Amino acid sequence: MIHLLEVGPELTVKDLNKLSRRYAMTGGYELALISNLKVEELIKLIEQHLPLLKNYQQFTSAYFGSNSYRILALVYSHPRADNSIKARLEGVIRQPNQNLQSEVF
Repeated sequence: MIHLLEVGPELTVKDLNKLSRRYAMTGGYELALISNLKVEELIKLIEQHLPLLKNYQQFTSAYFGSNSYRILALVYSHPRADNSIKARLEGVIRQPNQNLQSEVF
């Protein structure tokens, strides 16, 4: 069974990691932001998860698969994410329309 893990600013990173490990062992999980988040709460999520991305090499599969990246991508695409939030995440979140360059050998 796939679980839905709803994330909000009150969910600590430690609790998030604990729940995600448990759910991963019992069928998997998807992340979603709780409904009706305010701009201040989106900013708090950025402050919680942006520093954690420094543990990964940027734009690798581990980076994209991390809970922190997935949460920040949800924040970026949230309807209440204003231009200041999106500007803060520029260079961190790869946009769907950004082309990946590949080399042909």
